[in-house]
Amino acid sequence: MPELVEYFDGLLPPERQSEIEEHLADCPTCTARARMARSFLEKWLQLSAARHGATYWRERAEAALESLSTSGVPDWVHRRLCAWAKRWRGAGEIAVLLKCGGPPEIETVKPLIRPGSPVSLSPVPAGIRVRGASEDQVKSVEVEAQAQQVRVQLTSAETSDRVGISVGAPAPGSPVPLAVLIPLDEGSSPALLEMKPGPGTRQFTAEAGGLRRGAYLLLVEPAQTGVHQS
Repeated sequence: MPELVEYFDGLLPPERQSEIEEHLADCPTCTARARMARSFLEKWLQLSAARHGATYWRERAEAALESLSTSGVPDWVHRRLCAWAKRWRGAGEIAVLLKCGGPPEIETVKPLIRPGSPVSLSPVPAGIRVRGASEDQVKSVEVEAQAQQVRVQLTSAETSDRVGISVGAPAPGSPVPLAVLIPLDEGSSPALLEMKPGPGTRQFTAEAGGLRRGAYLLLVEPAQTGVHQS
């Protein structure tokens, strides 16, 4: 099957391309299989790119939650991750896609936001000047929710990228939410971001630096998971 895909896409060396063509002309069995592969590819390409993305993102998010829950985290974190995965699968209260290593990009991943979440993120203008750096060295983009309850900022510099997130507590006494940063590069591991209460506010904040080139999903634990920190 993989070689047939490459054959239909014209990616094989000319000699191998000719060999397959000659074989298909004389082999009814392989010709039937080739027709089935061709039909599958045509149907696959008819699916929307958005659907492909949503399925891929959800699978990566679910795998990340499972991986983190078995990575030696404290028991209360393990319980929270398991409750998150069981109730909401790969969905979060906040879900954004970050693109690093070039002009910084942030976009909301709506299929990964839990149903009924009051958080609706939208892009806002972000400055390109940072203290101690020139305009051509640092640029940033960000998204935020209404009333600034949530803000995510991605800053890109010549040496590395950095993401910062601020989340408002949904109610007094709410537990510190979990935040997960998921690299979409194969072979890279997800990371829990340490959310900390802001001084004198009902805001939780976290930051991750040194992000390598590539795309990342940033998810924040859904509210009211039913499992609290002990």
